[in-house]
Amino acid sequence: MWAKLKLSLRRPKFLALFFAVLLFLGGAVYLIWFSPVFRIQAVEVKGAILTPEESFKNTSSQNILFWRPPALNELPQVVRLEVKKDFFRRKITVELKEREKIRELIQVCYSLEDADTKKREIRALIKASKELK
Repeated sequence: MWAKLKLSLRRPKFLALFFAVLLFLGGAVYLIWFSPVFRIQAVEVKGAILTPEESFKNTSSQNILFWRPPALNELPQVVRLEVKKDFFRRKITVELKEREKIRELIQVCYSLEDADTKKREIRALIKASKELK
């Protein structure tokens, strides 16, 4: 009889503790995931000449803890991408190092006297210029 009484007294305490832990975890998930406490306030982009800054700027509704920059294969003109997160100001600073802009293409050939050779070399230059734009 005493065993049943002890068991019946433990069950409400266990349920109360279970629901308290569940409520605490739910509040923590809300605070981290949905609340504006961790929402990005500003994004600063440094070193962007060829890269459009808009690819980084439309992140104001995202969470600073889970924000990831675009992949480098999405930004072909970027060589290095460095991201600094300031959690207290809720600010992200993105520093870019871009590739050098190609100013001229040089094709070397022994002789351009043959018309087919000249055509082939010019075609290669045009193709390379289109690929490097």
